[in-house]
Amino acid sequence: MDVLVTVITLAYNSEYLRDTIDSVLSQTYGRIQYIVVDDGSKEFLAEEIYAYIQSKKEANIAEHIVYQNPTNIGTVQSYNRALEKARGEYIFNLAADDVFYDDKVLEEWVERFVKTGSGIMTAYRAVYDKELKGCKEVLPQKSQVELLKQKDAANQFENLAIGNFVFGCSTARSMENIKKYGKCSEDYRLIDDYPINLLLTRNGVCIDFWDRIVIKYRLGGVSSPENFNDIYEKDSDLILKKEILCYTKHPLKRWYQYHKWKYWHSGEGKIRFYQHKYKDNRSKRILVYLRYPIHALRALKNKKKTKD
Repeated sequence: MDVLVTVITLAYNSEYLRDTIDSVLSQTYGRIQYIVVDDGSKEFLAEEIYAYIQSKKEANIAEHIVYQNPTNIGTVQSYNRALEKARGEYIFNLAADDVFYDDKVLEEWVERFVKTGSGIMTAYRAVYDKELKGCKEVLPQKSQVELLKQKDAANQFENLAIGNFVFGCSTARSMENIKKYGKCSEDYRLIDDYPINLLLTRNGVCIDFWDRIVIKYRLGGVSSPENFNDIYEKDSDLILKKEILCYTKHPLKRWYQYHKWKYWHSGEGKIRFYQHKYKDNRSKRILVYLRYPIHALRALKNKKKTKD
C-alpha cells in the first residue's frame, strides 16, 4: 500500500495557483494529502479553491485542506502551521507559482525515499519564464550536484554557508526528519529553506541528491532580485549571524562573501522596488541611487534604451 504523503502549497496573490493545483491533481501517486495555505491575499476565496479541488480530484487525493491566514504572517509561519496539519510520511513543497515537472514526480520520488532511507532529498529544478514556455536553465549547477553526491555533511555546510543552492521547491523531507530536527525557525519571516539546510548539515545530516528534474520553477519568486525587499534582507542578515558565522571554519571569509553577494543581489531589486514605491518622491529615490550607484546607472541606461 502507498504511504500517505503531504504536498504543501503556500500562496500569496498567486495568479498561477490553479496551474499548481492541477499539477498536484494529475499526479499518479496513490495517497496524497494536499494542503493549500493563502497568506492573507485580498482576492483569495478558500471555499472556491476547495470546491475547485473537490470537483477535479481523483481517489488518490486522500484529503485536501484549504485555508487562509486572517493576516499576512509570512512564509515561515505559514509553512509551520501547514506542517501542524500534515499527516504524510514525506513532505513535499509546491509553491503557488510552480508546477511538478510531470505526472510521475511524486510516485518516483517516494520510491527513491523508501529505497535510500533518506531524511532530506533535493533534485533538479528547471527554471522557466513566467509563462512556463521556455526553460532557461536547470539547477543546481554541476559542481553543486557533485558536492551533494559526495555525502559529506561538513563540506555541504561550508559550501551552503557561501550561498544557498538547495531550494525548498525541489527539496522534500521525511516526517521523521522533521520531528527529530524541527520545523522552520520562526526567527525568520520569508526564508524557510536556507536556515534548515544549514542546521541539518552542521548537525551531520547529508542532503541527498536525486538525479531527476522535479519542478518547473517560475522566475519571480520572493527570493528573486526584483523582489529583494527589506524583510528578505533582514532575514538574510540574521541567517549570516545566527546560522553561519558561529559555526563556519572561515567566519571572515564568509562575512565578506555574504556582503559581496548582498550588494550585487539586492542592488537591482532595491532599485526596482523603490523606484516604484517612491515614484512620486524624487529625493527618496536619489538616496536609493546613492546607495546603489552602479545598479542605478544600469537601470537608468536600460530605461533610456527602452524609450529609444
